[in-house]
Amino acid sequence: VTWDSRLQRKLLEADASGKLDAMAPLVGMGGHKHEMMSAMAAGVAPIRKELARERREAKRHEAGKGPPPVPADLRPLGIDPLLEPLVRDDECKDAKWSYAVTSDEVLYRYVARDAVSSVALGELMEREIAVVPALQHAWDGVVRDVTPALAQVEAWGMGIDLTAMRTFDAL
Repeated sequence: VTWDSRLQRKLLEADASGKLDAMAPLVGMGGHKHEMMSAMAAGVAPIRKELARERREAKRHEAGKGPPPVPADLRPLGIDPLLEPLVRDDECKDAKWSYAVTSDEVLYRYVARDAVSSVALGELMEREIAVVPALQHAWDGVVRDVTPALAQVEAWGMGIDLTAMRTFDAL
């Protein structure tokens, strides 16, 4: 990890959003997050609809108004069998599995655009930081070294506090 465009953006403009989808338009990109979220919602909707139907059937049976429902293992949802336990877990949020029910074409395009916009943003931010010697000094002496440290902490299995990250982004 050689840079973190979120940290660079905050160094340049402390009140600006550091989210990639908010920064991508700075390098002529953007919109890919919306496309991906729409595709994920379209993939999740029929699965949620089927699960709701299954629950209604179970409630009808419990109320003595219908036959027993077909067991879940005999009524697959038409998705990867490894996903079924996650999808059927009411406490598991869609975000944990929704990428897997998105077309490969949309998923690969999203990942590629994220990567390309990240590189382009890093290069843009480096140029903008270099123009202001005090910012370059702060970047070189303090901020840049935070990125590999955070990556190492995550690699060790210690997650980053999402609330703190969102608070940081909101500042």
